[in-house]
Amino acid sequence: MLVIQPLQFLMMSVNACFNDFTVPLDIKNWTCDAPFIRIKSGSTELISTTYKPPEKKSKRGRKKKIRIKKSDFKSNISFILNQDKNNKVKNYNIRIFNGGNIVCVGILKENLEDFYFCLNEVKKYIITQKLNEYKHFNLPKEFFESMAEILDKNYSVHSVESTLVNYQFSVNYYINIFKLKSFFTDSSTNIINIDFDKFYNFITRKIMSAQNDYNLNPDILLSSLSSSVNDNIQIKKTFVKKDRFINILKTLDLQDIKLSFTQYWTKFLKRQEHRLPKSLLENIKYSLLKQFFINCFEPFKKSLQLDEYSLVENIRFKEAKNTLLIEKKKNTCSITIRVFGTGIINLQGANNRIAVEEVYKDIIQILTELSDKVLYNPNMPPICDYERFLI
Repeated sequence: MLVIQPLQFLMMSVNACFNDFTVPLDIKNWTCDAPFIRIKSGSTELISTTYKPPEKKSKRGRKKKIRIKKSDFKSNISFILNQDKNNKVKNYNIRIFNGGNIVCVGILKENLEDFYFCLNEVKKYIITQKLNEYKHFNLPKEFFESMAEILDKNYSVHSVESTLVNYQFSVNYYINIFKLKSFFTDSSTNIINIDFDKFYNFITRKIMSAQNDYNLNPDILLSSLSSSVNDNIQIKKTFVKKDRFINILKTLDLQDIKLSFTQYWTKFLKRQEHRLPKSLLENIKYSLLKQFFINCFEPFKKSLQLDEYSLVENIRFKEAKNTLLIEKKKNTCSITIRVFGTGIINLQGANNRIAVEEVYKDIIQILTELSDKVLYNPNMPPICDYERFLI
């Protein structure tokens, strides 16, 4: 029996902003004490004695990187601080830019509890270091209190938003990602990318032409308007089912549309008090006809909405890591679906949970309908997996 685990939150990045912030010109006299383990601004770097830098990978077989000389221009300041969570030390990286923009990666709590904790620690640390710069002037206590209030207002946080949120779920079977890839590839062969603006212009020119040829050749039209699902192009992508779009083209009655527009155009000319130049009239007629056709085609366009099998917009496959990468755009955010052969599926890069849950439902439906084809018991792998190891 197929058992699908519910969505689990993994981690995310968070963007926020201070009301006002300027990167300090000199942090050489600052101290790097717990919970901070590393502070860096420009070429100045403060490191705690407890900081252990990550192990460097071997340079063997790698191209030598061209390193740009570090500048003393300080556009941002970064903090690495650790927090003890369930006897595990977690490092958080917070970067603050001139103007107050804040970027924090690796947040583990969906309610942003650890983000606010880290940001408050950074805020208190910066205020303390700023006040320390005035201590040797023997100023009254009231000055430090008012200065602390001003800095606290300047460093008040707003515009907090989650970015690149990662979720995970799993199934109780292994996934044959070779067959799953084949399914997505086969289902996407009938999906084409239509530039509807080109389509509207094509139909408008055809109706306006003096030739009374209202027949649409779907093959010729699609060859000029469409591109395959995996083409890397810059136009706005609108994916539709090819056969469904062809059926709509066959039902379009351009002659009837022209007759309806002619009546509308006649009324439009009668309403004009002044005689317009012919060139201007042609432009107006073209624009009105195009909009007229867009309104007529709107019901057909709604019927072109894709079903759950059109989940894929781009497929990437990494055989070495036994991983299938699928990219999907949902609710204005791009989600990367990382499918592992062990039955674990990660959803990465979303900025809202609603889009993730919709993709989650799509994947559940696909896995349920294809369970006998792409899922298998780990103790009984399919024959095709054995063949991979035969030499």
